[in-house]
Amino acid sequence: MTEANFSLTTWPIIFLISTSVGFFLSFVLVMKRKSNPGNVFLALLVLLFSISIADSVLYWTDYYLIQPDLLGLSLSFALFFGPLFYSYVQASLLDKDVKWSERALHAIPGLLYLLYLSRFYLTFGEAKLLAIEVWYRDPINTILAPALKVVSLGVYAWLTHKLLGLGAGKSPVWLKRASRIFMAYTFLLIIYNVLVVTGVLKIQWDYLIAAAMVVFIYYIGYLGFSNSKLMEGLKPSDKYKSTTLTSRAGEHIYQKLKACLENEKPWLNPELRLNNLAEQLGVTSHQLSQVINERGKMNFAEFVNSYRIEEAKSLILQGEKVIDVAFAVGFNNKTSFYEAFRKATDQTPNEFRKQHQLRVSHRAS
Repeated sequence: MTEANFSLTTWPIIFLISTSVGFFLSFVLVMKRKSNPGNVFLALLVLLFSISIADSVLYWTDYYLIQPDLLGLSLSFALFFGPLFYSYVQASLLDKDVKWSERALHAIPGLLYLLYLSRFYLTFGEAKLLAIEVWYRDPINTILAPALKVVSLGVYAWLTHKLLGLGAGKSPVWLKRASRIFMAYTFLLIIYNVLVVTGVLKIQWDYLIAAAMVVFIYYIGYLGFSNSKLMEGLKPSDKYKSTTLTSRAGEHIYQKLKACLENEKPWLNPELRLNNLAEQLGVTSHQLSQVINERGKMNFAEFVNSYRIEEAKSLILQGEKVIDVAFAVGFNNKTSFYEAFRKATDQTPNEFRKQHQLRVSHRAS
């Protein structure tokens, strides 16, 4: 066996600790899979991230010279990252199990590359050290595979963005935040692969990518333990378990509710209450609350405010003063408007206006 000096410095130790956190987080997510159907996909993503980080540490520390059989465990993983995160978001939003058969198509590129690498994986001992040198000279590994990873991550980032409707204020804030941190990782990996293909960086210089994975793992852990909805999903509470409202009747009420809010705009009245709106629709307050919770995935105040915020966005972009907009769309005061706006968009009204102005100026230039 090849002689090698193996030593762990501060940064590799930090990365290895992060893998332990990732393995634990994956276990917790799997245990919570009944609460949120998407957790199994997020657990797999975090697990693959953790293995990828460990794989990088083995390379940086030259440990692969001692145990070459462990070399290259994560070579194909990046082709699974996009499909897994997209599946997590989709399952979480739809609040239902996503059949594995429906996911199989998304996994085909990764599985094909995994099959191509099978000869490398089935090489053992010191022969694997020679095989990795051949791997680095193979254009499929150094050009085609990185290009596929860039395309895959870009496509699934776009699909996830479209699914969430980022900026529309309709999707849960915790899910948007998880998406943004994943997209930040996606951006870094795309830049890294582009620089590798163009020869600016060597493929071994993947410290930044591993660091981005670490940030994702810790951020998901933070979101999971600071906001239980990431773990529990969007399921309604058991208070509607004994309801007599059928699914068909609930859908009818929901469509009637949306038509009322869009056409008659009762939310412009700052004194609007659940019982007032229920009476206007000819249903009970309990039925209306159930419909909003189950189909709108919000409580009454959040649901009504989502319409107010959408109207507020339009008025802000027309140049109206924020304080005037707050009262115009049905809020009683500026403070509650700011809180609702930030909760829905992760921005203040002024930040939203400035961001739009920047976009317009970039397009004009």
